[in-house]
Amino acid sequence: MRLAKKMIVAATLVGFMFAGSALAGSITGTVKFDGTPPKLRPLKMDADPGCAKKHSSAVMPEVLVLGEGQTMANIFVRIKNAPGTHSAP
Repeated sequence: MRLAKKMIVAATLVGFMFAGSALAGSITGTVKFDGTPPKLRPLKMDADPGCAKKHSSAVMPEVLVLGEGQTMANIFVRIKNAPGTHSAP
């Protein structure tokens, strides 16, 4: 019984490997922040003395990281209902 389950799982994984290459694609783009960025406060490091010792200067949060031309870093893209032909502006 267990061997049969393992074989089904292995066959399923092999199927996904072959299907994955046929369904592969790519997404490219640039995300820019629109407007005036908020003033972020430095992270408080005094809760843990060990952490405070490791940082001699202020540590800023990385929830909003902007580069040249207001381009944003650390962006997560979620794709919903992917099967089929899709395009985005």
